Amino acid sequence: MKDEHTGNTSEHNTGTDWEKLRGMSDADIRAAIALDADAIPTDEAFWESAKVVLPHPNPAKPEPKIFVHYSPVIPLISGNPVTNIS
Repeated sequence: MKDEHTGNTSEHNTGTDWEKLRGMSDADIRAAIALDADAIPTDEAFWESAKVVLPHPNPAKPEPKIFVHYSPVIPLISGNPVTNIS
C-alpha cells in the first residue's frame, strides 16, 4: 500500500541536461559559464570572503509554544494546555 501512489505527481523538470553536464570537462563548463550573460563566475577569492546569511525568523509565524502560551482560546493550567473548554 505504501508503494502505491494515491494521486498524480508532476514531473520536476529543471531544464538541465545532467548527462551532458556530467560528460563535460571543467574547461567546457567554465567556457559555457563565460558565454552565459546571466551567470556570475566566481573564484577562490570570492568564496574566501563569502558570508553565510541565515533568514530572520518571521514574527507573523510564532513558535508553537509561544502561540499556545499566549493563545486567548486555550487557557493554561500548570503549563499544560486545556483542551476541554466549556
